[in-house]
Amino acid sequence: MIYAYDSNDGLLWKRKIDGIGYFVHTAINGFILQHGYGRTWIKFDENGRQQWNKTFEKGIAISSCSIAGDGYIMAGAKLVEEIPKEEGILIKLDENGNELWRKTYFMPRYNIGNILLLYNVYFVNAKQCKDGVIAMVEREADPNAIFIYFPPLFVLLAYFSFIKTDVFIVKIKL
Repeated sequence: MIYAYDSNDGLLWKRKIDGIGYFVHTAINGFILQHGYGRTWIKFDENGRQQWNKTFEKGIAISSCSIAGDGYIMAGAKLVEEIPKEEGILIKLDENGNELWRKTYFMPRYNIGNILLLYNVYFVNAKQCKDGVIAMVEREADPNAIFIYFPPLFVLLAYFSFIKTDVFIVKIKL
């Protein structure tokens, strides 16, 4: 259930939303509900009426939504299954939930000895600024090629010993 109250704690309205696992985000004249793992986003107006519903394709997980002028910046990751690895993704939506642009970012591969490291990139959060986007990025070094060289039981131990995670802030000029 979603309840809206006025400044005197008087109930304005209530709505029933089916399912579990929702997170709420601020929106232009209302709020946005994030459902599940960030694939589905539902915009409601200030009276609790649904305005739009946006579901991203399989493999995209959006972690944050921020107001950006007359629309929204969605930030998260896109799974690239051919390699496999994650690329950071930024998506700009207009106020009606229509996609204006989409940009993906990835980190290069590194070969250290006989182990190939892939850097997964995930945008944790992003905010639009005057000439671009400022984002918090999580980067994880992932030794994918180790699976080829070691027996299955040793893979798990070796895999965890090579994971390296960094978090940093970037400014992306658009």
